[in-house]
Amino acid sequence: MKKFVMGFLLGISISLSAVSYASDIQEVMRTNVKLLYKNAEIDLEKGPYEVFNYHGNNYVSVRLIAETLKLPIEFDELSNKILLGSYRLDESVELRELLNNDFKSVMSISIQYGDGTKTEVNDLKNVNEITQRLSELKLYISEKQENGYGYLYNLLIKTQNGDIMYPSNLNIQGDIFKSNAKTDELDSFIMSLRSQ
Repeated sequence: MKKFVMGFLLGISISLSAVSYASDIQEVMRTNVKLLYKNAEIDLEKGPYEVFNYHGNNYVSVRLIAETLKLPIEFDELSNKILLGSYRLDESVELRELLNNDFKSVMSISIQYGDGTKTEVNDLKNVNEITQRLSELKLYISEKQENGYGYLYNLLIKTQNGDIMYPSNLNIQGDIFKSNAKTDELDSFIMSLRSQ
């Protein structure tokens, strides 16, 4: 009889814990909704991506949203973070806009090269040449938001309104941009000043 009572109590406790566990499980359901962006349907099968409903809200992959909006996306395993770029992959951004400066009140420019050597640019001709090249730069966000190794130089641009930093590795305000013909020309010009 003692074994029967212990077995009965054990059976009841297992049943109650299973009921308790089941009440904590929330129902997540696949939904058959269509997603539209700019009045065009998003192809969910290209991923393949699915839409889930949880507590009356629809959820989709962050990657699907990033790809649809043409934003760069990267997963950083070390920090366990999803990184979304601030700018679209298909639109250029002017450096003047990024740095919030028109480069018209530049007094001097300090160049620090990758090996630690420094050059001060104070002559009006070279200051104007550098600021002209900077003001013409249009950049595209890099698909991969990964820091490169090293840099050729950093420019410290001294203006009447404060100092501005321009890094040759194009890591600007937390976003990484792709080099292009104009940035390469600027790099060549800045490197030529090193030997003067």
